[in-house]
This record gives sequence, structure tokens and C-alpha cells, in this order.
Amino acid sequence: MGRRGFRARAGRIDRAPLCASCSQDTGGNNGTKTTGDLCWKTDNATFTLNGKGGELIQDDKDQSWHLANDDGTKIQRATGAANGDNDGEYWIVTTKDGTKYYFGLNHLPGYDNPAIPAAQKRETKSAFTVPVFGNNAGEPCNKPAFADSSCSQAYKWNLDYVVDPHGNTMSFFYDTETNNYGRNDTATAVSSYVRGGNVAEIDYGQQDGQVYSQPAVARVLFTTEERCVPGSACTYSQPTTYPDTPLDQMCTSTTNCDLKFSPTFFTTKMLSKVTTQVWRGTAFGDVDSWTMRHSFRDPGDGTRAGLWLEAITNAGLVGGSIQTPEVNFDSVQMANRVVGTNNDNLPPMNWLRVHAVNYGTGGSLTVTYSDPDCSATDLPTPDSNTRRCYPMQWTPPTQTTERTDWFHKYVVTQVVETDRFSGTHPL
Repeated sequence: MGRRGFRARAGRIDRAPLCASCSQDTGGNNGTKTTGDLCWKTDNATFTLNGKGGELIQDDKDQSWHLANDDGTKIQRATGAANGDNDGEYWIVTTKDGTKYYFGLNHLPGYDNPAIPAAQKRETKSAFTVPVFGNNAGEPCNKPAFADSSCSQAYKWNLDYVVDPHGNTMSFFYDTETNNYGRNDTATAVSSYVRGGNVAEIDYGQQDGQVYSQPAVARVLFTTEERCVPGSACTYSQPTTYPDTPLDQMCTSTTNCDLKFSPTFFTTKMLSKVTTQVWRGTAFGDVDSWTMRHSFRDPGDGTRAGLWLEAITNAGLVGGSIQTPEVNFDSVQMANRVVGTNNDNLPPMNWLRVHAVNYGTGGSLTVTYSDPDCSATDLPTPDSNTRRCYPMQWTPPTQTTERTDWFHKYVVTQVVETDRFSGTHPL
């Protein structure tokens, strides 16, 4: 990876079809009680790394794992990591150039070395876990009684360690957000789980096995703030200051979660700043920063206001602080929902998409999107759909019954770069 390779990389493995609502899986051998818990569904996963990914497929013969579109990447599932999962599941992905990517390891190599002071050891917190019930024979954690059949399962393994063929490393550390709910439809049977999280730090330029004994050459820090209306009190007791966060699903009590009987997944944070640093012999020194300015724009159709990135400001931080002019973003409203299906009066969900990126130093990028491809009177057949719309089951906020609606997909058809001094240039 070296100095030429200093760049943030993202990756994760998700257990997409791991769980189903226990209310839809009531045929288990340990009872048919309908609850809001998650029940084991199948052993499967999806993969994302460096802009590529897809479904992971397990071979029935030797239980090995492969990419659905196998390109020679080696996929290994291992156990024994101290990461909160019931048997410490984590993943190792080895690409064709010999680089190894670890997902959900949590304790990086060297963590257990007794010579390393405890104060220098850090968990990556890369595995996000939730209680899952094995209510059928042969499923993980299955017991005779349903109430005893749950255990903590990872549903997301984030990338936390990378080793190239020369032993150079990258290490990723995460901040997690937890929540509680009443397990087995019992308000006082409180279970905790990870409802969300974000990358907090990426370290570069160390050697494999020495991440706790030598400083990184460089690192990137990610700063978050509360996902609330700028200038407001930002307290959970005032939900209107968090317009796109389901605070009604939050339970902080460890003894009683009232009517919250299902795990829900959301974040109360937003990214506010990114800072790059290098090691200067005795301490890290700042190099650059990018500060984000946000707003919550009202779509005007009765749906909630949504978080919008208004602008980014870059600053050079070596020998002082010098800012470049702000880069800001114009938006365009586009209907998410195909209006008029099922003879309803529900809103179109006119949410925002980037229309233009305005450079602080002059010039802009303008983005054009495709027109809607579907209407309430012209919908495709779901199992042979080749159109830019898709069906989804959901329960509107004002209703109690699940329904199926169609939603638009928009694709970018043109990007035009405008030089305010010499003309326009399609990209």
C-alpha cells in the first residue's frame, strides 16, 4: 500500500437474508408464538469492497464460499474472533494480487500480546450484532423453548484490517450506536443490539502484527455530529429536531422497553468533518480537512424533511489554516413513489437528488436524470420487470396495514461540466 496507496477504502459483508421476522416464521418446533424478534432464515451473505461485490455462494460439497461472479477472489469464513458474535464469525477475503481483507476481526493481530500496554489496545468494533432466534431444529442456538433460543449474531461485518503482499497494513476503527428492545414480546426482557455505526478512523503504513507497537504513518479521522436541525437544541426529547430519525424506536432503559418489541436499525449521527494527519515523530499533525454543511429540506408533500449536504469546505492545515472557497450542491425534487397505485391519496415522496455541483473556484457540474419509466396505469409484471421501477411492501406512517406500492428508479443520462469562462463540455 505504501505512501502512493494512501486512500480510504470501504468494504463490508452483510448477512442480507440471515433473518426474518419471527411473526413470519411461526412453524418452528419450539412454538408458534408471534413475536417482533428476528428468527434465523438462512446462511448467506453479500459482499462489497472497493466498488465491486455481489452475493456470496456456499458450495454444498465442501462448504467453501465464492463470489457469485467468481473472479478468483478467495473467500474464507472463520470463527473465534472476540467480536460479539456467538461463535466469533469473521471473514477473510484474498484478492488475486495477494492482498488480504479482514471483516469483523475486532481484535487486530497483536492485541493479545501481553507486552503491549492495555491503554494502547483498541477494538475496531467492526462487527454489528443483534439477537437472533433459532426456532427450528438445526438452526443456531435452538433450544426446546423459544424464549431460550436466541443468541447474538453478526448481521454486518465491516472491513477492519488490510494486509498487502509486502506486509503493509490499513486498519479501520468504528463508532457504534446501540439500542434496546423487549425480547419475546416481554418489555422487561431487555436485549441490547447495534442499531448503526460509522467509520471513525483509518490508519495507514504500519506492518502486519505491529499495529499496537508502532504508530501509523498517516491516518484519516471522521467526525460526526447529531443528525438534527442545525441550531436546534438537539435533544432526543424533542423529536421534531430530528426530522428523518425514528426516535420513537429508541429505548435506553435496561429494565423496561415498554412497547418496543422489535429491533430497528437507524442512526442519530451525520458526518461533519474529515481530517487527514501524518505522524511527525512524536505526535500526529493535521494536513487537510473537509467540513460538511448540512440542512433538512422540506419536500413540501407532507413527508418528512431529509438530510441534505449543502456544501463542503476544504482547508489546508500545514503551517496554519487556509480555506478554499466552498463547494455547494443544488438539488432537484423527483417523485420516489409511482403516484396513483391502489387508488390512494399518499404523497409522491418528492425527495432530493443532486442537480448541480458548484465549484468554489468557478465552474460547475450539472446532472440530468432519466424521466419516469412507469405510471399507475402502465406497470410491468414483477417477475419479468425490465423497467425503471420496482414494487415494495411497506406500511405508510398513517396506516397500520402493509401494502405494495411501486417506486421509481432514476439513472443519470448526462453530466455537463461548465467552465464559466470558456463554455460547456459534456462528460
